[in-house]
Amino acid sequence: MSSSDQNQPSTSNAPPPRRSQRKPAAPLRSFTPNEHQKNERGAETSANSLPSVFPPRRSERNVQKNIPGRENDHHQRPTIDESVLDVDSNRNTKPVAIVIHSVLPSSGDNLLEYADRLKIIKNISVLKTPDETMRFITEGQKGHVHGLARVNQPYPGLPAYKFAPSQDTKQAGLYQIQAMYRKYTFQSTWMVMYEGWIKAYPFLEDSLTDGCESLRVAKERIKFLKALEESGIDQRAAKNRQFFDSNPDDHFLTFEDLSYYHSLIQRDDGLGYIRYLNLKKDIVPAPVYTFTTRLIMTSEIFRQVIRNKANKPIDKLRKGKANKNTGGGGCENKEQCVCNERFDLLFNEYELLNLQTKSGGFLDMTHFEDDKARILIECSDACGCTSACPRRQLQRGGRKSLVVNYEGNDKMFGLRAADEFKSGELITEYTGVLKRIDQNSDSSYEADIGLFDKGLTIDSSEYGNVGRFPSHSCSPNAALILVYSRQYESDPMIPRIGFYAIRDIPLGAEICPSYYSKAALEDARDKRSGIRCGCHTQECYGWLPI
Repeated sequence: MSSSDQNQPSTSNAPPPRRSQRKPAAPLRSFTPNEHQKNERGAETSANSLPSVFPPRRSERNVQKNIPGRENDHHQRPTIDESVLDVDSNRNTKPVAIVIHSVLPSSGDNLLEYADRLKIIKNISVLKTPDETMRFITEGQKGHVHGLARVNQPYPGLPAYKFAPSQDTKQAGLYQIQAMYRKYTFQSTWMVMYEGWIKAYPFLEDSLTDGCESLRVAKERIKFLKALEESGIDQRAAKNRQFFDSNPDDHFLTFEDLSYYHSLIQRDDGLGYIRYLNLKKDIVPAPVYTFTTRLIMTSEIFRQVIRNKANKPIDKLRKGKANKNTGGGGCENKEQCVCNERFDLLFNEYELLNLQTKSGGFLDMTHFEDDKARILIECSDACGCTSACPRRQLQRGGRKSLVVNYEGNDKMFGLRAADEFKSGELITEYTGVLKRIDQNSDSSYEADIGLFDKGLTIDSSEYGNVGRFPSHSCSPNAALILVYSRQYESDPMIPRIGFYAIRDIPLGAEICPSYYSKAALEDARDKRSGIRCGCHTQECYGWLPI
């Protein structure tokens, strides 16, 4: 048996475990500070070398200094267009995946069968463009085209230009608010940052729209920072970051833009807000990757996926087999639910935990063991339940806010809870590129889906979401779980992975799964081999089996 085989729990007659047998299922920045330098340290140029004053836009580009219809003075009550932040509560109309297909599907191509449930693109690079990221907004696009201030941030999907203070003669008061910070010197005043602009403007809180979503998000950020301050984590910086008295520098703007534009993508998909923070003294560039809430795959991989037995509707799976199991835990239409029956028809021969859902919508973690292979099957229209059914948690998506926080040189970026999570609650999905396993590639950002297809993995090294950031802990509070989920039986069954809380997680806490079996950790500890673990918990094994 190879050393990689020893890293996994064994189950007789079972399919491959849900975690990669080659390396951990997600990044281990906590222990290999130089391993992901290209992705997690941002651009090759250090942030210390970024200019403090933005250079002017090159002269050959068109500059629109005065935008018609913007005659209001910037000290007036701001007009806030909150429609850009509206939550689309019905995710059933969204594409279930992004498929790369270089030519338009022709007659007879089985892609056409699912065309209305897929986003089909010719080249994956289109997802890196600002036009793709800023498709929800107008001011960010205008700033990118007409702004004078060059933003030195080579980050996929972010604007390269913003409107400069010199363009501020006639234009304010009508823009979408990007962020707000309370002034330290006068705490009833908020510094308001507008989408597409460099400069921040002061407003009294009373002048801001009651119930303003941007103000609510700002207060949520303050609540998170206070939780860090009270727990002694970056205490002084957490207190200072609650306030903002001057115009932002380039490093601050990059983190704000990542927070804002990635949150727009999230909110368009009905998901929670995201914030990127660095409270350390070190000026570290933000992580570089292209954000997506959906799995991405080539048309070739998609065709491989839909050939899987799991894609058969329940009536075809039943053919010639007795119905041994009816009902489903947590389903609002329990008598008609086919989830447990589907599990029996697909996985009954394996030693595998069939996770159930409580009536409140959270997973029942009573019999959960981190080392044990497990799967969650969510309801479809075959169950006769609605989209509000408790057993459709991943379909609805994670709606609570999360913070990607710089944890220091030993961990780099990790993930923290900006809200409380209960045991069994979905935290976020793990997205990326669904691809074939390459034994020669770095698998630190890959999550194995061996229960579905042992030859496929989800790679979030270049494309993904915040699910790529959680660091390993020997005392985990979260776990990766493979989920079979589709709203309709006619949808393609695409394997998905969710991060779920395995115990209650308080506000401000770091979200950490374990990426190794207990046996593998004990073996590494006894042999003092691999790399040193940096989780710093009381249960820490000291060594990781890499």
